[in-house]
Amino acid sequence: LGSLTLATVSASILPSASLAVGAGTKEAYLAQIKAGYETLKDLDAHWEEKTVNFDGDVVRRILGTVGTTSPLFSVKKAFEAVWKNKAQDPEADIDVLDEVSEKYNKILDGISAIDFQLYSVNFTELTPTKQKLIKDGKQSLDK
Repeated sequence: LGSLTLATVSASILPSASLAVGAGTKEAYLAQIKAGYETLKDLDAHWEEKTVNFDGDVVRRILGTVGTTSPLFSVKKAFEAVWKNKAQDPEADIDVLDEVSEKYNKILDGISAIDFQLYSVNFTELTPTKQKLIKDGKQSLDK
């Protein structure tokens, strides 16, 4: 998702975040966000291969919107948990928190847009329409 990568957003809030939710939670959220970033990079690099058969669910599984095995499944929860914890830090910079919130919401919106376009691929019979939806999905990934 272009310059609004999961890594960019997580770098702004994760280095000093300490979650009181439980042991390993910070590491689990960080690992999920990093794995999600790598998943998006891999999807970008292999877009043609993943979409060649016009099966939108292939991409949707990668995005975590079909099934539960993708690191992007529930990534919103990871972002929000870390953000909320960081927001409780009295030394937290409100401008940075606002920027991070805006960026991670753009990432989530991008995932949603790709999901919508690739979901729609499954319900059209016309090849030109499928091709346009896949192209639009790729453009959403590139934003």
